[in-house]
Amino acid sequence: MVRQALECTTEEDLVNLAEANNIQLTDEEAGQLFQLMQTEFGELSGSELDGVTGGFSKTEEIVGLDTRCPSCGSDKWAVMIGSQDFFCLKCRRTYVARKKK
Repeated sequence: MVRQALECTTEEDLVNLAEANNIQLTDEEAGQLFQLMQTEFGELSGSELDGVTGGFSKTEEIVGLDTRCPSCGSDKWAVMIGSQDFFCLKCRRTYVARKKK
């Protein structure tokens, strides 16, 4: 769903996507989310991360898994809801965490 949200080109698209997934999203919330999604790639502030993803975590917090992004090496990620996929907050790629060696 995050991938689909990133492909939305208007706030109305976000509201429609949310409704299609049984999520209530007000026009104001859609506007705020859309504005955050238009941010240039790079480091986001903690409050931006909390607002978009529900927070982020570091590799050490999940015992036995290497959650660093295999593409860019970042340890800032979000877990895809209803999935085992991770979403890199730096390069915005989706991946599966690997067992630590």
